[in-house]
Amino acid sequence: MPTSNATRRLKIVAKVLVAIAFFALMNALLTFVLEPYGSRSQLAWQDYEKQKSLDTILVGTSCVEYGIDPAVINKACGIKSYNLASPSQSIEESFVGIRTAYEDHHITRAILGLSFNSLTSSTPPNPGSAYMHNRSLYATPLETFAVTNEFLWHYGAATSAYSLNFPFPWASNPIRSLRIPTLAENVKAKLEHADVAAMAERLESGWHYVGLGHGARKGTMDLNGSNVRQVNKAEDEEEVAGAAAIEDTATLDPDRERTIREICAYCDERGIDLLVIMPPLPSHDVFDRDSTYFETISYIEDLFADMGKPVYDFNLAEDDLYDLKPDYFADNWHCNLKGAQVYSRSFAKFLKAYMAGENVADLFMTPEQKYAELDYIAAVFAESSVQPDGVHLKWHAVASPERPVEYRVMLKLDNDADAADPANWKAVSDWSNATEIAYLPERQGVVKLRICARFVGSDAEYDRYRTVTEFW
Repeated sequence: MPTSNATRRLKIVAKVLVAIAFFALMNALLTFVLEPYGSRSQLAWQDYEKQKSLDTILVGTSCVEYGIDPAVINKACGIKSYNLASPSQSIEESFVGIRTAYEDHHITRAILGLSFNSLTSSTPPNPGSAYMHNRSLYATPLETFAVTNEFLWHYGAATSAYSLNFPFPWASNPIRSLRIPTLAENVKAKLEHADVAAMAERLESGWHYVGLGHGARKGTMDLNGSNVRQVNKAEDEEEVAGAAAIEDTATLDPDRERTIREICAYCDERGIDLLVIMPPLPSHDVFDRDSTYFETISYIEDLFADMGKPVYDFNLAEDDLYDLKPDYFADNWHCNLKGAQVYSRSFAKFLKAYMAGENVADLFMTPEQKYAELDYIAAVFAESSVQPDGVHLKWHAVASPERPVEYRVMLKLDNDADAADPANWKAVSDWSNATEIAYLPERQGVVKLRICARFVGSDAEYDRYRTVTEFW
């Protein structure tokens, strides 16, 4: 008997449904195996869900996550706050954090920590980011659909590769290694519901979870090391994730500016006190002559002033409020554990005064004033090139213009010898204020030169140095 058209259509539908079910099953399996267990975003949202009552939420990038310990400000100010900041958090994700906290707890205050690079990025927000995916684990399907739809169409993610990220978290946030032992450990942790904080600390070597969404790295950045760089410098934008090119007059991306206005309007309409801050950065990143930091901050301040919101930049705090020291940072962006506790106490002092109605604007200086009071050499930056007449070096130090700096160039005698031993270095120039040299090596091979810097009048071997390597 011939198969009817209706029967054929049913078979086609059945095959399609089986294919969809198979595809969904494989996606779920890949997500279970490949999506890392114990991300910092997972930890932040998991602990957030445990909070029974909150009146203050902190949002922003990892500079806020690393920098502010809510327990410190809660104790000092008598509030109930939580840190919902996260790595590379977009301004749109910050908005989601504020809205979620208001809907769950009717918060009365939101502390928004801004990041130079997240505000200048022209990249649409990622609806499948670790932050958004882990939020969805604690939201209703309708809430998740609404936010994803907003990211796709209102914020423009639909026209980018991010449009495919949300359904496939294993592709958007893959585990760092596909080695069998790593995959097995990840699956085991999920099956056993391992401690998320412990797993996060294992995934992020040197990072320690303190609590209430806050964690920071142990150790201190070596300011004489080659990893010291100017992250707010225009020509470095390709090296900084999500950064956009900064022109002579720095401006925000139009989409980021729109989101900022939406955040301000949302908070005003609901009686949320929006407190806008710039977290501290290493001094070399802020005050270097090539930095575009203050150009961008000036634009940000004007934008928020237009909406009646001041911006408090802790890079310009009076020393009595926050005396920034070079050993407070783990890298070019983030406070270490020691620095986070110092900054948290300073921020608590600021917040207490702010809540009491005091004029906290007086606790901050102008860039010129703060730069003049810098009492240490923050870094030495150098450029090198090989020319027919030798190795050419140009350099400058990041230091107060009120305190002259002198320099000396040293040559490493044996490239395999201990660099920490002064006996393995020979001076090829005397101490002077010169900021360039052409050095003609005596033999071919690897040449290691060290620019030592110190304040004039100091008898130290150096206060800061920078080592460059060239092949002659």
